[in-house]
Amino acid sequence: MTSEINKFLITEFTENFEIKRHFQSQRQNLIGLYFTLVLATPIILDKLTNNSYKGLLLILLFIIGFLIFILLVMNRKYSTTITRQINCIRNYFISNSQNSKIESIFSNNYLDKNYPAYLNFKSDSFVIFSLFALLNSSAIFSGTYFLKPWIFVSPLAFFFSIFLHMIILKRILR
Repeated sequence: MTSEINKFLITEFTENFEIKRHFQSQRQNLIGLYFTLVLATPIILDKLTNNSYKGLLLILLFIIGFLIFILLVMNRKYSTTITRQINCIRNYFISNSQNSKIESIFSNNYLDKNYPAYLNFKSDSFVIFSLFALLNSSAIFSGTYFLKPWIFVSPLAFFFSIFLHMIILKRILR
């Protein structure tokens, strides 16, 4: 019975690592796509002469960026869940190991079922989320300015966008 459980857990551990690598690859692809769009936008804006088209392009960039932001936040949640499962399996094998020295190899974080935190303000994910919120909010600020250059609409759009990004972040990463 124990060997069957061990075989199952080893298979589960291996598959979870593959899933984690998939999520990391997906994250890099989404970030690359977004920054390609952000870097291409000024070139396209330079070619446009009508302010309405510039505004619509920037609002479209905001919408695409916001959708990519949501995908990245969901990716973080799924990746964190997989990492926690890997930690549980690792902890099982180490706690049932006959070799007492093996436990000293791993830090407690790699054995903790609650590590990593879904929302960690010290992680690189939070920096990326903040950068996305700032760039998306800047896109909606500029887009609304090109469409209707009223002095109060663009700042409201900017702060609403920041607020919206933080709500999504908090809601998904509970």
